[in-house]
Amino acid sequence: MKKYISAKIHGLAVTRSALEYHGSVGVDEELLRSVGIEPYEAVLVVNLTNGARWETYAIPAGAGELHLNGGSARLGCVGDRCLIM
Repeated sequence: MKKYISAKIHGLAVTRSALEYHGSVGVDEELLRSVGIEPYEAVLVVNLTNGARWETYAIPAGAGELHLNGGSARLGCVGDRCLIM
């Protein structure tokens, strides 16, 4: 079975890192909608600052927001640039 990337969001900066949260990555809700990523859809995240790469699920966040939640919080810091696929 082949996997394909259906959407990509470049150049987001981490705005919040919350270890005490039940996982996921929070992404600007309008950006998710505009590229067709649905809430709770699996996504790949690449931290362009430190090279970390992981799979999680996307949840809606406020305008301009990128939140690393739960275990994802260990993979980046506020200000790090990320890519969501």
